[in-house]
Amino acid sequence: MTNNQKRKQVFISYAHTNENHKNRVKDMAKELLNQGVDVILDIWDFEKGSDLNLEMEKALTNSDLTLIIGDKYYVDKANNREDGVGKESIILSDHYVKNLKKKDYRILYAFTEKDDMGAPILPNYMLANNSFDMTNETNDFQTAEEIARTVYGFPIEQKPKLQPIPDFSEKNNMSSIKKIKKVNKIDNKLVDEFIEDLKKELTDLDKEYKKYQDIHTRRDFSRITTLLKYWEDVVSKVNKAKDPAKILEQLLNTLDLNDKSNNDATRIFIRLSFVYTIAYAINMDDISFLEDLIKYDYTIENREVDYTIINRFCNPFFIQTEIYEKGILEYKALYSDIEEKILRDIDVNIVEILEADVFLNFITLFNNKKSPSFSNEWSILDSTIFSKVEKYKNSFKYLKSFKREKTINQLLPLLNMDNLQEFIEKLETIENNKLFLIIKKEEIASQK
Repeated sequence: MTNNQKRKQVFISYAHTNENHKNRVKDMAKELLNQGVDVILDIWDFEKGSDLNLEMEKALTNSDLTLIIGDKYYVDKANNREDGVGKESIILSDHYVKNLKKKDYRILYAFTEKDDMGAPILPNYMLANNSFDMTNETNDFQTAEEIARTVYGFPIEQKPKLQPIPDFSEKNNMSSIKKIKKVNKIDNKLVDEFIEDLKKELTDLDKEYKKYQDIHTRRDFSRITTLLKYWEDVVSKVNKAKDPAKILEQLLNTLDLNDKSNNDATRIFIRLSFVYTIAYAINMDDISFLEDLIKYDYTIENREVDYTIINRFCNPFFIQTEIYEKGILEYKALYSDIEEKILRDIDVNIVEILEADVFLNFITLFNNKKSPSFSNEWSILDSTIFSKVEKYKNSFKYLKSFKREKTINQLLPLLNMDNLQEFIEKLETIENNKLFLIIKKEEIASQK
């Protein structure tokens, strides 16, 4: 808080559910006081024998903001208008609706529990509220800072700086794409032209990303989105699955393997275009296309490697820098958010990409007789706490078809297996795979 900024007063509303919850609220109040927020809390500020309803109404009316720390007990009381919480909620809901219309957000909500579907448990009148997550008590210190920043208008995620207008005249015009759009099938010559155009475009974009080392400066992903739109045309018109793999192989050989801070744009594009191609093959129900993609041998630095090299080499350095400087461990979540931004304007969506990601992870575990090492694994770009697999699992279609023997039998050549019994025996050795969030292990290949 700057010296000339007015101190804000916050009233904390909560239910006396049990001693643990009361102590947690008290600790949160103390931390907010340490963050410069003037907190009103009943155990400190309401005198014994006073009219509690009157004290609550005064606190709600006179405070700059109200922070509700709600658990299921609080929400049930609020929705049913029971006891003190119910009376408080009548006042709060009236304030909330009136101030919402004026875009004056004077009520903040922190939820401590989620329902069976993973959704925050909120009072009915606040279902559209952008809330603070307090489901993990170990993060209360960080949550207190986030609340204090919100109170004083200094969010952790600030708007990126506006950058200079680029010199568009110097950008590669990707002339090969104009030719690709006019043909039904792409020959080898046109594939080679596209590779050269793509290399130039990504090299230019790599340099652009390299300029910005400030973690608060967000990269512009619109050009990668455009390149992925071109990739859609290429994948749908190639003669064989090896053509996209050949393009990715050439891009992998442009990476500076001695300096991880180079080639961020190329790394993002390689991973996302590969997973897109897997998603495309799944949507087309083309198992032979899938098999060719997954069994392709990439030659990099005169050695042959499989597709998992993409998992190893295609991690943008700027994300690693950001999590290091912010002291957080949500690398995969940040990468997943970037993918979602890039995919917003193309035909394939994040659900299809995530489904392909889970598929690759599952196939990789099967193809490795032992637990995969760092060098031959396939990681799903999905956060541990707020799992997007959980969020989207009802939308996955192909993975749910793993219940059928027919689907699994189609996959056996890809898995280098001879029969279904061998598959089932191997399945028993696999644990903690995200696929098992979508379909129970015992249900895989359970239907004729």
